[in-house]
Amino acid sequence: MENRLSGKKILIIKGSLLSDVELRDALVRLGAKVTVTNTVTMAFELVGRKRFDGAVVDHGLHNEAFDLCTDLQALDIPYISANAPHRLQGLDARERTADAMAQRLANLMDLGDADVSADDFADYMPIDELPPEMRAL
Repeated sequence: MENRLSGKKILIIKGSLLSDVELRDALVRLGAKVTVTNTVTMAFELVGRKRFDGAVVDHGLHNEAFDLCTDLQALDIPYISANAPHRLQGLDARERTADAMAQRLANLMDLGDADVSADDFADYMPIDELPPEMRAL
């Protein structure tokens, strides 16, 4: 994989089912420097004192992360809301899905100053981008 995210600082805010290990590994393979937090409170603290280039917010956090997503938008930090890779997937599926999510964030970050913004993609997850085992969940 190319280093599309070389040197970029990415924050992962995980809930209970997002598999952060594979996602972190996929982002690192793209060259990112990754920070993982298990709480929205800690995410607020981190965003308040460190500049991140992008973020992945566990979709399972729902309303708990609403204000955080608003802050990310205000700070012009592109983010995606991810429900995969999912802990209930097999390892191979988690790795494939993590690679797809990392590429998705990289694509969003590549948009730069384009007319499309991070919030246009925040909850977008086309079913055909998911591996077959996730389509049934």
